Amino acid sequence: MSPYPTAILLVVALLMLSSCATTPASSVPVYEGVDRVTVVKPEHIVGDWNLMVLNPREGQHNGHTRVSYTAEGRFTATLPGDADTSSPLSDITLYLQGDWIAADGQLITRNVQVSSDSQEEIAMMLTTLMNEKSEELASVANVYEQSANHLVLVSDDGIATRYERQ
Repeated sequence: MSPYPTAILLVVALLMLSSCATTPASSVPVYEGVDRVTVVKPEHIVGDWNLMVLNPREGQHNGHTRVSYTAEGRFTATLPGDADTSSPLSDITLYLQGDWIAADGQLITRNVQVSSDSQEEIAMMLTTLMNEKSEELASVANVYEQSANHLVLVSDDGIATRYERQ
């Protein structure tokens, strides 16, 4: 999967699946952007970002995910639930933290840990499960575009995410 975006997108996908359990799974629409980056500039990564999936699955919620990357190689992310659904996860906000590096035109995340401030049993089960599978939350994303104020990352599974600096 992709670096950090994959970790975030995995959590988003879990939230989506729970809210669309009766809807057949759809494939990710093809992202037709052009890969313009061969070297990722860490100074373009460091900072606070709002994320938006550019090629969401049909019916996929494009929430208010926020990510912060530090110069010390750490990241944190906030993934709010989708209050517009009847999903049992709709009111649960998840928090991710871990490490990041930029290498070979990619953004790589690892050592990802997930938490939630919810005391609901489903939230506790989800965070426990995700932390037990933390190696799978590590991700590699190809950086297609980078500037001081925006990034476009594409995960190995084809999900394109636009980052806008806060």
